[in-house]
Amino acid sequence: MIDRIACPHCSRVFALEQALDDMDGRKFFELFIKLPPTVMRPYLLYIGLFRPKKQVLKWRKILVLTEEIAPMILKAQVTRNRIDYRIPPEQWAATMTELVTNPPKTLELPLKGHGYLLSILANQAEKHAAMQEEKVEQQKRNRGAIGADEGLKPIVKTLYEPKTTPKPTENETVRKPPDNWRKATNV
Repeated sequence: MIDRIACPHCSRVFALEQALDDMDGRKFFELFIKLPPTVMRPYLLYIGLFRPKKQVLKWRKILVLTEEIAPMILKAQVTRNRIDYRIPPEQWAATMTELVTNPPKTLELPLKGHGYLLSILANQAEKHAAMQEEKVEQQKRNRGAIGADEGLKPIVKTLYEPKTTPKPTENETVRKPPDNWRKATNV
């Protein structure tokens, strides 16, 4: 079994495990550069929440964490309890930043997985959806007061709108009423 290899550039001998770590680092950066720019810095800060005390995160762990979450960030979507939630990159960035700068006192570090972040994002999306639904319901209830062009016309406007009669076309002849038509109706 090979446990040591030589660098092709400088001929320095190092452990095979170090070379594998280096490959994981390269794979991580290949994934990382595909992330939206607004998410990059917050993501690096967020990954720090997985670092055990007095230790350094290994490339392998960073790569595995990134492989789990990068597809969700790129799709701008989180699936929790078989429900898909749309999460824009700005919301990913804001939530990661908030989690790093103001972690809840109940949060146990180092994190083991992305479950806590995903549950926060899903809850935010549910609240946003509930607010949107409430807006739609409010508009349905108030459709008469929305405006002149939408919903029911206000009754005052209907009563006091000037009535217009269509003008006759060239082919139509305008017939005059008989001269004594008013006298006949007043009898």
